[in-house]
Amino acid sequence: MPQTDIAALRQAVREDRYLISRHAQERMGLRKITHTDLKFVVATGDVIEVHPDNQPDPKALFMA
Repeated sequence: MPQTDIAALRQAVREDRYLISRHAQERMGLRKITHTDLKFVVATGDVIEVHPDNQPDPKALFMA
């Protein structure tokens, strides 16, 4: 089973080396979530769900 490297994800977000899918951007807009919010939650939040088998884009759900 593939693993999601949360530390590497956090590092990529700190370095602005990430992409947000169009769908995710639309959902962020509906929920009034900014890129600053996203970066804060990834940096400090708890991982509450991980979907490493979701290919080609594994997913992780964070809560802060």
